Amino acid sequence: MTETHFNHIAGEWRPAAGGATFEDRNPADAADLIGAFPDSGAEDVTAAVEAVSAAWPSWAAASPEVRADVLFKAADIMARRADDIAAELTREEGKTLTEARMEARRIAANFRLYAGEALRLNGESYASEASQIVFSLRQPVGVVAVITPWNFPLSMAARKIAPALAAGNGVIFKPSEVTPLMGQRLVEVLLEAGLPPKLLALLQGRGAAVGQAITGHAGIDAITF
Repeated sequence: MTETHFNHIAGEWRPAAGGATFEDRNPADAADLIGAFPDSGAEDVTAAVEAVSAAWPSWAAASPEVRADVLFKAADIMARRADDIAAELTREEGKTLTEARMEARRIAANFRLYAGEALRLNGESYASEASQIVFSLRQPVGVVAVITPWNFPLSMAARKIAPALAAGNGVIFKPSEVTPLMGQRLVEVLLEAGLPPKLLALLQGRGAAVGQAITGHAGIDAITF
């Protein structure tokens, strides 16, 4: 029986609006079907943008300690699950198990790094005239689209999602169609850590359609690719 996976939009796991799916198979054994994943389109992107747009201001208004706490918890969860996720990474991508374990275990360190950065989001001050104070403030931009490759599907995604969250942004995450399960696992870890569920959307899909819909959407404030 084929295991069916879903997008994560507005705090819910749901299929693509159009009902389309694509298969994810073990590259070392084409008969090994990992699962069926949603093949998302523009309607799914719009739903994700609307949900994240509504969720991120509350997250931005939360204290840096709240944001850091979620990422520290995610690091602990990832550390516990690293070996199991590494085995799935080898099955899905074909990376050797030794390399997969190195990548999966590194994610906990990445989460801890950016948890610390959430506490160090300081502005800067500059020399000026005696009667003036010139300073800068760092503020979140809003909805950040994260599109990641297949070769380091955990590491590249964590190094983009975690700093965006640490700075108070919401995230729409599109992992590679070659490694959709790894994208799902990262989202699961963050949700288990207590991340507000509407703050992070996961959109699966193959081909250019979903990526074009994300990058062309007026509600996206920043893109990291």
